[in-house]
Amino acid sequence: MSFKNRKMGDYPRTDDGTQNYTTNTDSILRFYSLVSNFEVHFKAFITDISDNFQSSWNTEQVFGRMDPMASFQNTKRTITVGWDIPAASLDEAISNMEAISTLTSMLYPGYSGNPVTMKGDSTFTTANSISRSPLVRVKFANIISKGDGTSAKEHGVLGWIDGVNIQPNIEQGFIIDNKKHYPKLYKLSINLNVLHEHDLGFGEGNEWLGTNTPKKWPFGD
Repeated sequence: MSFKNRKMGDYPRTDDGTQNYTTNTDSILRFYSLVSNFEVHFKAFITDISDNFQSSWNTEQVFGRMDPMASFQNTKRTITVGWDIPAASLDEAISNMEAISTLTSMLYPGYSGNPVTMKGDSTFTTANSISRSPLVRVKFANIISKGDGTSAKEHGVLGWIDGVNIQPNIEQGFIIDNKKHYPKLYKLSINLNVLHEHDLGFGEGNEWLGTNTPKKWPFGD
């Protein structure tokens, strides 16, 4: 089975004006897989987005102190995104389903075989083993981004998705073609666990160690 890239230029043309709007305003939600090198774009009909930072501390209660002794561990970042995927035509409904298939494929790792050479130079391959974890990059304008630019491969935030929730909106109905059902509207949501690609914090001179100025963090860094 093969999956497809779907960038904005690959969308079926529609007359609803959404494609020109999303392209002109860069209202595009982009995903790029570091395993397969596939990239998939969605018109960013965002219904929910949150950026959560959670700091972890080790605490120890000391006799005679009202407050515990605390030492910093790390700060974790997770991004939650929900969006709608409408279809204005049969071709777009089919394309949406293919794009969702490509997105779900990004949750799976890359494998490599283990060739074994026996006496007599005969070679066979044993069970596959995981060689590449299913990491992705996600980009949405300057809201989910590590820098200026539109490429998810170069400017997307790195991390792993711990699940994709896919809900066809039954009330909107289906486009039926040759006994196949294509939802007119999908509702999707993902949770991205962000991997920091550089040191974050302040140096000895209180300078910000990120790649951008603190004014741009975390939007564009």
